[in-house]
Amino acid sequence: MNKRSSFFIFIAVLTVLVTGGIAAQETPPKDIVELQKAAKQGDPQAQCDLGACYHEGKGIAQNFAKAKKWYQKAAKQGNVAAQTNLGSLYYYGHKGVTKNYEKSVALIRKAADQGYAEAQHNLGVCYYSGTGVPKDDTAAASWFQKAADQGYSFSQNFLGICYENGIGVPQNDAEALNWYRKAAEQGDAIAQGNTGNCYLYGTGVPQDYAEAEKWFAKAAEQNSADAQYWLGYLYSGGMYSIEYEGSLKASFNKGLYNHEIPLEGLDKIISKDYAKAVNWYHKAAEQGCVEAQYNLGVCYANGWGVAKDPSQAGNWFEKAAEQGDPAVQNGVANTYREGIGDQKNPERAVHWYQVAAKSGNADAQKNLGSCYLNGEGIQKNPSKAVGWYKKAIAQGNAEAEELLWDYYCTCDKDQEAMRWLRKAAKRGDTSAQVLLGGCYEEGMGTRKNFEKALYWYKKAAGQGSVYAQCYLGDCYLEGKTFPQNDAEAVKWLRQAADQGDASAQYKLAQCYVQGKGVPKDDAAAFTWYRKTAEQDDFLAHGELGQCYADGKGTSKDNVQAYYWLSSSNLSIPNIDLDKKIAEIATKLSPDELVSVSFKLAEHFNSKHDYNEDRIKKVREWYLIAAEAGNDAAKLKLAHSYNGPDWIRDNVKAYMWFTLAGNSEDIIKKKQALAAHMTPEQIAEAEKMAQEWASKK
Repeated sequence: MNKRSSFFIFIAVLTVLVTGGIAAQETPPKDIVELQKAAKQGDPQAQCDLGACYHEGKGIAQNFAKAKKWYQKAAKQGNVAAQTNLGSLYYYGHKGVTKNYEKSVALIRKAADQGYAEAQHNLGVCYYSGTGVPKDDTAAASWFQKAADQGYSFSQNFLGICYENGIGVPQNDAEALNWYRKAAEQGDAIAQGNTGNCYLYGTGVPQDYAEAEKWFAKAAEQNSADAQYWLGYLYSGGMYSIEYEGSLKASFNKGLYNHEIPLEGLDKIISKDYAKAVNWYHKAAEQGCVEAQYNLGVCYANGWGVAKDPSQAGNWFEKAAEQGDPAVQNGVANTYREGIGDQKNPERAVHWYQVAAKSGNADAQKNLGSCYLNGEGIQKNPSKAVGWYKKAIAQGNAEAEELLWDYYCTCDKDQEAMRWLRKAAKRGDTSAQVLLGGCYEEGMGTRKNFEKALYWYKKAAGQGSVYAQCYLGDCYLEGKTFPQNDAEAVKWLRQAADQGDASAQYKLAQCYVQGKGVPKDDAAAFTWYRKTAEQDDFLAHGELGQCYADGKGTSKDNVQAYYWLSSSNLSIPNIDLDKKIAEIATKLSPDELVSVSFKLAEHFNSKHDYNEDRIKKVREWYLIAAEAGNDAAKLKLAHSYNGPDWIRDNVKAYMWFTLAGNSEDIIKKKQALAAHMTPEQIAEAEKMAQEWASKK
């Protein structure tokens, strides 16, 4: 997993000593005049400082030849800073100074051998990049270590990179973080960003979003575009965890910068704030951060933290695409293809698909093929579609292979379809193996041949295809296509279940209940029902609830029984189950009923899958908790009447906000709500709140 942003890429730069506090001027100031006088009198430090002034154009017109002249004078007198700076001049080459890596390394080494930290760092860079010396990661890390031990922040950060990536030293995340922090605490912005990323990923330290935010903020304040991007990422709740509308979800899932960060619990530590996210994305985007430019486009497209503006969204998408990354270009094209807001632009989509496809991006080649096939944004041309599909297939793009196969099938080109399918299946593509098995089973494009169908299904299943494993399990369990064989069914269902497939887990649990292919085992059945239920399989919720209610395979537990049976009944209503739940409720203590009701309400509220019956039940659960004095439940009820996905009722929303407390946040919410209410409605809500409170 490529989990690092541009923070973490080695940039082979040499550090240069510069004079401080002297502004560039046309006429040399008094400080420079004094410096020139001292340098001409042979003072090596003055000669070095004067060279640095010419080098950087500080206090005097920039002149690399004169910088070289004064560095040479100081270097001959053994001044290590001058030796290092002269080495830098030769390393880069400038007007009046010919690039010469051999001279550069010789000078830098001379200073490094005398213990000069900047030179030790620069020599490490030379060894890492293989510039002027053979590439040698071990030597690079060794020189970084020497400089880092002297407190040189550049080297401390580079040494952290070495430890994190195992460059010249054994890989060690904890040691990496140790060196990042040393540099970060000295104010090194890149190291601060690296430290933030360690906390974000949990690299060498337990994951800690608050610490990540702190370090990103320090780096962002120093104008680090990467840190600004990551702050935006955090304040947006993790852009890639957002439920995108249409193409925005597809484009992010299919080829941009999916950092694959586990963001569980982020919203409990850092409140989602799109306005803040947009602010930081803007700062990073203005500096050319491509991820920020794309995410800013997404924010404008959806109206997250900023007024919805398809024109601005398109502007930022274009900027991101123009930076030349084919994956970004493909993502931008996906967005244009499906639409920014309500506005589709298939012609612009084709443009960026073409640019990315010509750069060799397989997804773009596949997508361009589909545009040609369907005439989206370009004249329909099936032969060109096939050509682009084949280019994508040559790079191993399985989706393109399936699309080509599907095209051949729809055109009644069965032989071509089977040829591509067999080719992909023999190469080991499990999707193709499953499809080929289906062709032999159904007689599509070939004669029916159950033996060959079974061969290809097993081939795919043996390579880990969950679909094939489940299908084989079903076939053997039901005696469909192949003779019934409960033991074989359990074998394949278990393999799919072990990979987390909820359907296979549920069927395996039933095999243990019924003793099909395995001995009856209530405990094993309970275990598999539990795994399935945790994936929100509502049939499994009911079975698990019965296990807790009856004490089958586990200890009897009325609280758990109430929770799981209630969850199942809300999704799959059943009158008999209603009675069972009501009976169990009488066995719960008031505190238990309040706790489990709030837990149920929170679970279904988090799903954002609303219908009238579900809204009613969730409110009932929150009400049970609210009546017991749970302020969090009161606030949730207020939001339920005020939220966009619920059946709105401003009066009841205002009432529950009033009952929820007097925090600054609640007061602001009431004020915002009051702006959409009449005085009579506000008075009614306040009266209802007083009456409700008096009853409690």
